Amino acid sequence: MGLRIVLGTLTALVLAVATGGSSARIPPAAVHCPSSSASQLPGASYPQVDGKVAIYFALASTCHPADGRSFAVEEIEVNGTGHPFSIPDGCNGWLYLGLAQGENVFEPGLAGVGCADLVVPTGPMHMDAVVTTTYGSCTDPFYAEPTMPGCIGPNQDKIPNLPSGTYDLNVDTTNVPHPVVPRPVTITLSTP
Repeated sequence: MGLRIVLGTLTALVLAVATGGSSARIPPAAVHCPSSSASQLPGASYPQVDGKVAIYFALASTCHPADGRSFAVEEIEVNGTGHPFSIPDGCNGWLYLGLAQGENVFEPGLAGVGCADLVVPTGPMHMDAVVTTTYGSCTDPFYAEPTMPGCIGPNQDKIPNLPSGTYDLNVDTTNVPHPVVPRPVTITLSTP
């Protein structure tokens, strides 16, 4: 008669001891804002990149609570291609921003009304944008997976908040010739 330990039982026992007798999941560690969380502020220098469309971001803070609220970003596009270019249906906005982390990629929802093209002149152009701190979509909780969370709420019709952590601020550059982001921005979503 030897001692047999079943790994699953040992894991459950260790987890139960670590959580005070419960086998519930251990909550993730709290995420706090770094002491310096300001980013490129409005009015800063945004140099042209020859032959490219340089995209810069200006925002008051790179740290926001992971509470489902949106935050504002100023986009500065500097057309250094030497000629204007057109964005089809540009009146609906043409640079979409979102947060991405690991498998959770930013996929813009492009649902707009057909309208006139937008002509982007050479030189700088400023636009206001909003970034959400929720997932882009959700599904029936039965079909949830890491990149597609289950909807929440009493009717399972609410998109869940992104978890706290660090994210890359991504931009969809569809129809932008030779885009470049000279100063990438990392956003921290802090524990509310």
